[in-house]
Order: sequence, then C-alpha cells, then structure tokens
Amino acid sequence: MGALTGAGTLIPFWRIPRGPLMTVCGTTAGVAVAAGLILVRDRTEREASVQGRSLPQAGAVQRLGAPILTGVAAGTLTAGVLWLSSVTDEISEKVVALLGARRPRVTLAVISAVSTAVLEYADSRPGSRSDPRSGREAGGEPQTRTRGVESAAKH
Repeated sequence: MGALTGAGTLIPFWRIPRGPLMTVCGTTAGVAVAAGLILVRDRTEREASVQGRSLPQAGAVQRLGAPILTGVAAGTLTAGVLWLSSVTDEISEKVVALLGARRPRVTLAVISAVSTAVLEYADSRPGSRSDPRSGREAGGEPQTRTRGVESAAKH
C-alpha cells in the first residue's frame, strides 16, 4: 500500500486547473448522490405497493427536494475537498522545494510511501486494536464467532 501511495503522490495534483476539476467532480458527485436517492425512494415505493403497504404521499417538491438538496451538498463538499487537497498539494511541494530538495515530487512520494508503510506495519502488529488476528474490535473486548453470530467472550 505504501508503494501505491507513493506512486500516487508523484502526480502533481495541484497543476490540474482547479475550476474545471472542482466543477466536473463536484457536479458528478452531486448528480450521482441525487440520482441514487431518487432511485432508492422509487424502489421503496414500488416494494411497498407490491406488498400492499401504503407510504405517506409526498408532492413533487418533497419527492425531489431532499435528494436534490443532498446532491448539491455532496457536490459542494466534494468540490471543497478537491480545492483544499489541491492547495495543500501545492504548498507541500513548494515547502519541500524551499527546504532544498532537487526533486520535490519524488521526495514527497518517498516520504508518503515510507510513512504509509510504517503506519500500515504498526497497525497490523498482533494485538493491535484493529488487528483482525487478535479477535478484538477497535477499542472493544475480544470477539468470538459462534455459528455466524458474534458474541463477546467472557473473561
């Protein structure tokens, strides 16, 4: 995973024009979220009608308003995160260059790969909080499986 993170860091993300990047990705995310919510609502209504259940009737504004507003929020959040990531990437590269690195992108990639590998190694040690081999949930008691049902082990 560290190598993949390092390879991804080699891409100068901040050199992609921010306006088009934010517009395309934000719009795509917003439309996908809104469409997904509309499809889920439609499916729920069809299942209810097949099962003979009745759902509260909603007007067109209520049916489309929430998914559209949620889509706008998701798109705006996506665009904002991309902008912040782009600015952070630019600042990181310039700081590494100011510190004297001849090849700041390569330096960032090596730092990223090594730090990701170290974190991954530390997280996968036996007995760590999120290690599946230890049988522990993050921050919880040891867990055991009994016929597909999880139950806390008694001490």
